[in-house]
Amino acid sequence: MLKLNAIQKRHWLHQHPELSGNERETARQIVDWLRPLKPTQLMAPIGGRSVWAIWDSGKPGRHIMFRAELDALPIEEELVIEYASVNKGISHKCGHDGHMAILLELACRIVSEGIEKGKVSLMFQSAEETGQGAGRVVSDPLFKENRPDEAFALHNLPGYPLHTILSKGGVFCAASIGLKLLFKGHTSHASEPEKGKNPAQAIGQFIVCLPERVRQLGLHSHTFYTITHINLGDESFGVSAGEGEVWMTIRSLSNNEMRRLLQAIESQANELAHQQSLVLEVSKHESFLATTNHKEQEEVVRQACQQLGLEVRTLPEPNLWSEDFGVFLDEVPGALLGLGSGEGCFPLHHPFYDFPDEIINTGARLFWQILINRL
Repeated sequence: MLKLNAIQKRHWLHQHPELSGNERETARQIVDWLRPLKPTQLMAPIGGRSVWAIWDSGKPGRHIMFRAELDALPIEEELVIEYASVNKGISHKCGHDGHMAILLELACRIVSEGIEKGKVSLMFQSAEETGQGAGRVVSDPLFKENRPDEAFALHNLPGYPLHTILSKGGVFCAASIGLKLLFKGHTSHASEPEKGKNPAQAIGQFIVCLPERVRQLGLHSHTFYTITHINLGDESFGVSAGEGEVWMTIRSLSNNEMRRLLQAIESQANELAHQQSLVLEVSKHESFLATTNHKEQEEVVRQACQQLGLEVRTLPEPNLWSEDFGVFLDEVPGALLGLGSGEGCFPLHHPFYDFPDEIINTGARLFWQILINRL
């Protein structure tokens, strides 16, 4: 395994995907590939199942961190390829296998060419897809003890030409949060609904009335909610439902507007539950801060692209999907950039998506240029 090149390593990672928080074999294999490169520190695990390798020159200077993600998605592999997923119902349909391969290639270059001063570290982060991994890492005492000065990451972006770099100052990815609203009453015989507390009416009114409640807030058009799931009672003709649940995702380019929207949704739900003598339970899941690039580090990315002759495009609007790299950027200056994965590439999370091998070297070259520029 140690003699595999970056493409072969990606294929191995693609073939052995694991879900968020369960990346045991993925982390173990990353450690096996990193250990012969003799990092000054190799922390595994950190913040759950993440892996962090640091190379220290021994001379004063900046500490620059680069991050990739370990986790895959609960999507069945439909591609007929030699390295297809062997784990049923799980596959790398977001390109995290490619992101890891880029850092592994960067690690080899760090060792072969060395750094003259400062430190460089590579973070292989667990549980990005659920928005839990970055928060666990920054809360870990090991991160606090070895806090980097700057942090960089990339995400491949289908729909853009191969090797093109997508940059954006300010917000690069939206904030989002999954919300579960559980309306609890109690069941009764379907012939005597008045003897129970069926939440159907409250849920119906909630869905119908919420758009106007949100409209009155005057929020930006990029602050919105999406109802993703509704469940009421059991599959029975004889029982009047005793509880029902609404799942929704709320999304915004502004953390402040996210809070306002969340307050409005909870207020609407509480009012309806109170009116109909129901108990409301609210739980939050998969929370992501807005990923906001720092101006200086975004310019660092552009400078490195210019030096390498890579085309840079400015995203006209932030991405509406979310990325928990925003947690790192809330702690230290840095930037998240996009790397074009092909105009004909299937979109992220599509069952036919596959990370293009030809951009592994592009990502590694760019990260190396950023590193030597900053050190």
